[in-house]
Amino acid sequence: MTNYALYLIFAVMITLILAWVCYRRVTAPGARPIPTALIADLPDEETLDRHGAILEAVSFIATKFLSTLTWEESIHEALKRVGESAAASRVYIFENERGEDGSLLVSQRYEWVAAGITPQIDNPELQDFDVREGGFTRWEETLSQGQPVYGIVDEFPASE
Repeated sequence: MTNYALYLIFAVMITLILAWVCYRRVTAPGARPIPTALIADLPDEETLDRHGAILEAVSFIATKFLSTLTWEESIHEALKRVGESAAASRVYIFENERGEDGSLLVSQRYEWVAAGITPQIDNPELQDFDVREGGFTRWEETLSQGQPVYGIVDEFPASE
């Protein structure tokens, strides 16, 4: 596994831990009262449970990746844990590469899908897909900065 992958895993873990600690500090018995305007922004119990599940998944994944020779040995279980903890319908990992003309091409390499969801891992349209030609310019810009593309599909721009 690359140092970047380890960094990403630990960055996610630390972010989740900090969010949980901050929330616990403001809701602990004896904590100072919270201004009314901030109360509406506090996460509900379901959100906290989901955050806890994601934190457990990230911890499991980090442990699994560090205890195997290659990350590929654990990637399917890792995607399953992430998908289930986030209550997602699917989780993909795409590999980026540059075409001969310098265009950004992406190919789906790994996938987890929830029960009842049709897998796309064998979909030829998701192999060597030209990001710019496909109307995903925002993705190309985001990915070229080393940032992930994620979100709720229904909230993506119509072109995507």
